[in-house]
Amino acid sequence: MTGSTNLTKFLAMSMSMLCMVCTVAAGKTIYVDDDGPADFNSIQAAIDDANDVDEVIVSPGVYNENINFGGKNIVLRSTNPDSPKVVANTVIDGGFKGHTVTFAGTETPDCILSGFTITRGRNTYWCDGLGGGIFGNGTFSTIEHNLIYNNKALPVCGPADGLGGGIYNCDGLIQDNMIFGNVARGDEFLSAGGGLYGCDGTIRNNVIAGNSAWLRGGGLFKCNGEIINCTVCYNRNGGIDMCSGPIRNCILWANVDDLRDANAVFSCIEDNDVGQGNIHHDPCFVDTGYWDPHETPGDPYDDFWINGDYHLKSQAGRWDEKEGRWTKDDVTSPCIDAGDPLSPIGEEPFPNGGRINMGAYGGTAQASKSYFGKPICETIIAGDINGDCKVDFADLALMAAHWLQDRSRRGATTTYKFLPDQSTMIWHVGRAGWSIPHSIEGQFQLTVDFDAGVARFEQVSAVLTNGQPPPTHPDVNLNGKSLGDLFLMCQLVGTIVSDTAVHFEGHFDFDESDESLERIVVVEVSFRDNSVYLTGTSKFSKVVPDASAYSLDAVAVVVTEP
Repeated sequence: MTGSTNLTKFLAMSMSMLCMVCTVAAGKTIYVDDDGPADFNSIQAAIDDANDVDEVIVSPGVYNENINFGGKNIVLRSTNPDSPKVVANTVIDGGFKGHTVTFAGTETPDCILSGFTITRGRNTYWCDGLGGGIFGNGTFSTIEHNLIYNNKALPVCGPADGLGGGIYNCDGLIQDNMIFGNVARGDEFLSAGGGLYGCDGTIRNNVIAGNSAWLRGGGLFKCNGEIINCTVCYNRNGGIDMCSGPIRNCILWANVDDLRDANAVFSCIEDNDVGQGNIHHDPCFVDTGYWDPHETPGDPYDDFWINGDYHLKSQAGRWDEKEGRWTKDDVTSPCIDAGDPLSPIGEEPFPNGGRINMGAYGGTAQASKSYFGKPICETIIAGDINGDCKVDFADLALMAAHWLQDRSRRGATTTYKFLPDQSTMIWHVGRAGWSIPHSIEGQFQLTVDFDAGVARFEQVSAVLTNGQPPPTHPDVNLNGKSLGDLFLMCQLVGTIVSDTAVHFEGHFDFDESDESLERIVVVEVSFRDNSVYLTGTSKFSKVVPDASAYSLDAVAVVVTEP
């Protein structure tokens, strides 16, 4: 069979796949304790015993093991992921004998890793140093409330890559983590993503500090989903690098090159990168952290990072994590009340200025308080939106900026139109390695049901244009093909992950003779003003010669309001 015939066959089969039908049942709870009475004394034994929708709860302790989820959609958590003390004392130590945590890549957002210290992981299998602490295989698992530090992406043989010291190739939601002191090191021309590499889901409210890469992207490299309210600072050889998704409300500071081949808005950037709402002033962290030279100041490769406290100083009050209370400073950070004015302020305590803070704690209960040059109000005044003890035009301006916004709409259907000059679908052609971009023209309808927590594509009338055939296959062309068919968009199941983001996913049978072969489709949709941003992938669950994969990076605007 010729390569051309193979490509044609796989394209035709891709467009006629049927959706898998899944059922959900109530799960059991499994307890783990390394030195006390429990169901198991090792985490991996509990995972092996678990089935989808089960919950594994791990007591504090040091678990010297390398765990593998094996494709199971379970919740694996510490006893209290919201407690910094519990998280710090519930440790999965990989011993540099392999990745500390490995995913199969088939897990969904219902698979959750939450509330652990994940440390001393490294690749020991491939020649390339792919991943250190968490190896994702393209998983869509949720990773939240973890300390991820002192992991290393180092090649086993060389010269070879060193990619993704902290987290590698995880495409699910990554939120509320502290990612620091991780290393990506290989041949000096092939190392990147000390903190994160190739993570294309939403990345929000994380501190990413003191990571290093030999080449570039000490913080994040090739992470193409939304990056929201993250503090990316003091990383060696770059902060955010080659990340194509929307970046906003972030603090990028002291990373040698804070922002490279990426664009940010409403962010604090030391390097003076331009963008709407960007500022360039000292963010006034409580404690910056520092690199310890390990008694060898001439050798940077054995340095290790002493982490700091990246809450923002405020004369009105900021959270003291060590003391567990609010305290006041003698200065106020310019990053307070400086985020996107259309971003929801979330759980920020009063007074919050009516506008979200930049950085990892913006929109959370630990956001630093707004200061207006005088003591904060003891009594909340009706109509005082920003909390400055008076009702005036500043409050009116805040109300006007959000006028007619309705985040409580139920079952609302909106029509969007793709912007062709900002909307691309890339056709990745088999083992030949060609990547052929196409523009997208047309519309789609999207329904969001907040009560049910689900969303769905109602209709997709969009086609591919301006694409070229593969160099050796002039008879195969995707121009005029339906985007909705290639990504099976109307068959995807949508889950609302926040008031600005929806996750769509589907697993589809491909070959009746091979039940393990599926096409996995994921589309992430994020909302901002009257626009939506779509990123996604459509690929096989395992390597298939001459098969096609597709990636999506698009922007659409509202055509009709519901």
